[in-house]
Amino acid sequence: MLRTAAAGLLAGLAGCGERTETPTATPEGGPSPPTTTPSEYETVVDLVEEGADPNGERSIRPLLEEYTDDDTLLYLREGRFLLSGIWNIEGISNLALVGDHATLVPAEGDDTVQINAIDSRDIAVEGLHFDYTNPEVDGRALQLKVSDGLLVSNISVAGQIDRGGGPVRVDVTDPDGKGVVERVSIPDGSGESRVTGMYVGDDNHGEIVFRDCHVEGFSDNGLYADPPCRANRRRGRLLRELRHLERPNQERVGRPRRPHPV
Repeated sequence: MLRTAAAGLLAGLAGCGERTETPTATPEGGPSPPTTTPSEYETVVDLVEEGADPNGERSIRPLLEEYTDDDTLLYLREGRFLLSGIWNIEGISNLALVGDHATLVPAEGDDTVQINAIDSRDIAVEGLHFDYTNPEVDGRALQLKVSDGLLVSNISVAGQIDRGGGPVRVDVTDPDGKGVVERVSIPDGSGESRVTGMYVGDDNHGEIVFRDCHVEGFSDNGLYADPPCRANRRRGRLLRELRHLERPNQERVGRPRRPHPV
């Protein structure tokens, strides 16, 4: 398997938060430095150098699948990348997908999850813009169920989402695990279907911090947490430092039939 860790790539990652203009792929307020750094990973892969099409003509899913491995950072430079179907991450430790002004576009007709992680730990997704403005696409951008070390940072989603349960679902499955969701912008909401902007599912047992996120326009809730009630009554913790929810009652913790405003 060919792997790339070029000096130019490292320099690009180190400076990808230093631009002065506001990128499409960053929520309001301007770009922020990446949280992950190449030094945290044994392998750094520049996906464009390995054949990813920055013009969106060919799907990058085969490349993502080829290089999905432990201790690996996958880097997407500026461009518009087609991601058809589901990129599944399973049984992986310490993997990051980091974009620098990179846009991911579902294939026409797709209405499923784009990035799906299960049975994994230390998973980071950063610096990506998901484009759902094509009325022929729908679904969920991120569905990440990890035991610990979850990071979702500098993510934006454009276009209304009407199916698939909403654009973002996160679960930290270990009671001692932690996760951070920060600087996520989902401003276009949904249509009349009951869709939630960001959803913490019933597989969550750990602690998740939501920080500086912008969610609005959803017919259901902007942020909904459905933590499981276990035998010892210990539930997952949800810590919120949200920048904007369209209505106060768009943030709820509880089961769908008996929601409890927070």
